[in-house]
Amino acid sequence: MAADVEVPGDDRALERALRERRFGPPEPDDATPWDFVRRWPDAVVRGRVWPIVSRLLTDADDVVRARAVEFVRDWSEGAALTVARLLEAAERHPEQFADQEVEGVALRHTLAHALSNRVDSANGARVAALLRKLAASEPIGGGAASVLGRYEPSFVAGQAVRWGDAAADWIEEATRSLALFRRDEVLPFLQATKGLDRALRERILQAVEGYIKRDDGTATALARGQGLAAPVGAAPSAAECRAAIGL
Repeated sequence: MAADVEVPGDDRALERALRERRFGPPEPDDATPWDFVRRWPDAVVRGRVWPIVSRLLTDADDVVRARAVEFVRDWSEGAALTVARLLEAAERHPEQFADQEVEGVALRHTLAHALSNRVDSANGARVAALLRKLAASEPIGGGAASVLGRYEPSFVAGQAVRWGDAAADWIEEATRSLALFRRDEVLPFLQATKGLDRALRERILQAVEGYIKRDDGTATALARGQGLAAPVGAAPSAAECRAAIGL
């Protein structure tokens, strides 16, 4: 059972409590060392905790920044309050979310996870632009591949060719999303990746066939639900997809 912490009487003490409890591991049954905060009354979390955490997103302490990002990632009820600030911090201070490691995880990965958790139809393109930068030199997890497959199919194709087998799981995850939401991009993606090893191409093709929606109504609804344009071309057949990737 996670230990309860009383709400500090003033904001200076509250910030001090956050800083003092920034190190892991978390309490039993908690995911992060700051989970105790989200057991406080909602009004306290919104009115007192969030203004402090918002500021701590760009704190000088790497561990504090990591905890602040995790807070945004996990506090789904506060997304309307937190996401715009997270995007702003990431866009204005990319150097604070780079190779700094907290508990063996680079902050770029922690940020990517939080951004991917909070993507929606309104902010999808903006989130994807940030994830594209974070994934410029290495595969980024936490759902980033899925978001990029949805919003940046050409980038995913380029990275797939660049990374190949070393990023097979990442490529497959991105492919599933691309096939589900960007039907018009399926053939160009398959054509771009036809130089990959056969086993990886088979995985890619299997992911496409598992997720592509050949019913126009379903494909349109899925795309528009993500703030994307509806497909305009006819759905490629299984044979066309196989030929496109050279199988």
